[in-house]
Amino acid sequence: MEKRYKKRTGIFAAIIALVIFILLGAANGILGELGITVFQWLQQLSANLITISSLPWIIITLILLVALVSVIIIWRRAKHTLDTTNKIVDLDNWLQRLVPNLVSAPDLDQEMERLMYQLLQRATSVFDDLVHRASVFLPDPDRKHLRIGFGYQIPPEAVKRTVFDIEPEKMDIKRGIAGEAFLDEKGLPQVVHVMHEKGEWKTDREGSYVFFDKIRPSLPYQSCVCVLISVGTSPADRLGVLCFDSQSPTIFDSANTVDSELQNRLITLSARFAAALQIYKELQISHQSQQ
Repeated sequence: MEKRYKKRTGIFAAIIALVIFILLGAANGILGELGITVFQWLQQLSANLITISSLPWIIITLILLVALVSVIIIWRRAKHTLDTTNKIVDLDNWLQRLVPNLVSAPDLDQEMERLMYQLLQRATSVFDDLVHRASVFLPDPDRKHLRIGFGYQIPPEAVKRTVFDIEPEKMDIKRGIAGEAFLDEKGLPQVVHVMHEKGEWKTDREGSYVFFDKIRPSLPYQSCVCVLISVGTSPADRLGVLCFDSQSPTIFDSANTVDSELQNRLITLSARFAAALQIYKELQISHQSQQ
């Protein structure tokens, strides 16, 4: 009896799989008339096989299939979360080892350049090989403009020309996504999508995004996210902005979703950069006082 039940369950599972395959093939025009004919034959066969006595086994089979898919999805999400956590822990361990080198470095600025380059490189790895460029924007001493202070895979010409106005008093100006992130009162990540339409580059943040070269034939990214780097809640505590960009147009879409995994990841990364920048700032003050 048990063998007969198992055999019947396997038949039902096979029929369900075949029906789904034929249905998708017919819907997409892949199998053509043959697919439609076979699908109609399967309908008749299913009608003959599915009886009141077999219905519970069909339900059980469907429940098991759904449960299996759910387990696989949960396992993949848990593995992804664990991998991300391990990369951040590795970043923390690396940062702890290099900060003492910064303290004892004969050339503070040069050592900070090296530290930030490697820190940005490791931060990009947290995004599953979908992010290959990153930068840290810093405010000028007068806090009127925001410039790229450190970059990873950012061309020198882009570093020189990328400057954003962050004077709060100025209105009706484009501050750039980094500028918007720096001035956002809630410190929320800012996301922009870039697309090429009718021969020109456009974004979904036309009131903020600044194109420094709109005639470029291609761009190395389709989306960008910027998050505030801060050590407190007051405007004076804002140290800069951490930015990532990617060729994936959707990778940063959940950054604005409250308490999403991506938003928490960005805030966690910005906290690491805040620690490094705060130490650098204190060391600069210390060196100036000794001179």
